[in-house]
Amino acid sequence: MGKIQKGFAAPAVPAVVVVLILAVAGVFYLNRSSISKVLPTTPSVKITPSAVPTISEVPQSNLKIIQYTQIPGWQKYDNVSGGYSIQYDPKLYKIEDKDETNLQFTITDSLKLVCIPQPTLKTCGGSLQINNYSDYNGESRRQWLTASSAHASETPLYYEEVGVGNTRVLIGMSENYTYVMVPQGSQMILISTNLSFFNTQKQKPVNLEFIYQILSTFKFLD
Repeated sequence: MGKIQKGFAAPAVPAVVVVLILAVAGVFYLNRSSISKVLPTTPSVKITPSAVPTISEVPQSNLKIIQYTQIPGWQKYDNVSGGYSIQYDPKLYKIEDKDETNLQFTITDSLKLVCIPQPTLKTCGGSLQINNYSDYNGESRRQWLTASSAHASETPLYYEEVGVGNTRVLIGMSENYTYVMVPQGSQMILISTNLSFFNTQKQKPVNLEFIYQILSTFKFLD
């Protein structure tokens, strides 16, 4: 009788193991199935446009910071509706239109045109416009600029970002124009000039000191 008990006891152990393995496999399968059903309904993280970096954006520590400067002999113009002030050289410019949403500085003397040397020609211009737009909703500034022909006549070929006060300002340069975008809430202040500071042959900007000087006189009103 003792031998018969040993003969029947031997196969009983693997059977228990098999049952346990099947039970564990079943639990794993059920858990995996439930996880696969839950995952697709998990809410995704919503990223706002301002949180998405653009090609032109660089870390804050690498930004060129333009300090405010009171330039001797220059006059200050306060735009109350736009909430900013800017200085200009009265010997070089005159204000042609004092509409606060569409301000234009024109050259006083054609002999004083600002000229930017290019590889095969010399680009000259004199007008400087400042427009206030209230259609900015926080999207990419490049996207805003090129969304309407009212904003830009040409699509910029190059962008550079600088810091003016506590504001990140984006400069866009096309073949014939330069655009400066200064955002403030839902408002976009667009400074544009019929001067190109982009060297199409070298694919890089040149003589941006003219734009830097203008931005050094810009500040928001208290």
